[in-house]
Amino acid sequence: MGVTLVYCDNAYDQEKTFECANLHVTQEVDAVIYANWIAGTEQAISDIYSAAGIAQMTYDGPHPGAIAFGPDNFKAGEEAGKFLGSHATSQGWDPEKTALITLWTPDVPVHEDRAKGAKAGVAARFGLSEGNMFDVPAGTIGEDYVNVMNWLTANPGYENVLCFGHSDQPGVDCTNAIEASGYTPANAAAAGLGASTEALTELRQRSADDSVFRGTISFFPERYGQWVIPALVDVLEGKKVPDRIIPSVSPVTRDNVDALYPEE
Repeated sequence: MGVTLVYCDNAYDQEKTFECANLHVTQEVDAVIYANWIAGTEQAISDIYSAAGIAQMTYDGPHPGAIAFGPDNFKAGEEAGKFLGSHATSQGWDPEKTALITLWTPDVPVHEDRAKGAKAGVAARFGLSEGNMFDVPAGTIGEDYVNVMNWLTANPGYENVLCFGHSDQPGVDCTNAIEASGYTPANAAAAGLGASTEALTELRQRSADDSVFRGTISFFPERYGQWVIPALVDVLEGKKVPDRIIPSVSPVTRDNVDALYPEE
């Protein structure tokens, strides 16, 4: 498209994130596309680019003054919830005897939006009541497994269990905990978000008869470049671009994983 790209890896590190922003200013770039997931730094990073008059777009995390590109986290969670709810309905499970575990990190708005969406999706497709939906705090990989195991031990009265992980690693950890508690694919199902390696490996290496993990919702980040570069070029050419650009998301399952993400 006639553009020259320069790249700086902020490495999910606060100091490096500021270093990258200042480097871009020094390089006198015309526009910048960046992801910054360091909570509390959004205004400061955006201000560096604004002060330099650099057009900016963020992906997967809105910032003041920047065009926001990325999925609607509520809608992404809702897609996962619909996926789980449809599965429960197809299995003929009784909503009154089914629990939904939503595994997410408290005080992280993105995770909260995803969990709310998952609950709405399950309710829409399966008719599960709020009284059968339970928030379980997420943490590290080990903590996720332990927290779910503790919840299942304390709540043994459900015939069926659904689990939503705010991303794929929690979804897989929840799967492992559910299976360790004695549930099987006949009476439990789990899903995550992101189509990351953990989920793709689970879908490829374990059959639906062996694994409680049913699928993930992909944001298709490998396609982001097809959206963000043309949009930012439009900005530089003075064309009207929405303040929010939302790409589509969809389920990745055992039926389509190889077509969507062929192994190299």
